[in-house]
Amino acid sequence: MSFESAEDLDKKKKAARIFVNIFGGSFSALSISDSDFKIFDSKKKLISYVDVVIVNSNYDHSYTLTVSVSKITKLSQKRLNPVIIWLFNDGIVYTKLNNISGKISWGNLPGKESNPFTDELIAEFSQDKNFKYERG
Repeated sequence: MSFESAEDLDKKKKAARIFVNIFGGSFSALSISDSDFKIFDSKKKLISYVDVVIVNSNYDHSYTLTVSVSKITKLSQKRLNPVIIWLFNDGIVYTKLNNISGKISWGNLPGKESNPFTDELIAEFSQDKNFKYERG
């Protein structure tokens, strides 16, 4: 997790709960310098690592999903079924990193003011069959 407010951390935990409830698993938070969560199956076996992106709007299938490239790079280095979750006001969208392709550009994440000190590499994904929506 990166440096976030207590409210953002609570939102990320909500996303993790929605995700693990799909298959009866559990999760554990990682340090602030790491990915967000470890994911366990119903038998407490480690099965995945997850990062959560907060989107402050309701879900729409036409929405272009964005994430910092540094976040997905860190997550992908875990190698064990890396999953990215976007938390919307009304649910989550998730996918395994190895199932997606998109566009990388220099800029900023939606909702953040662009300036030379906050711009970074951003990955953008159009949703397809590899993205799953779960109401929550």
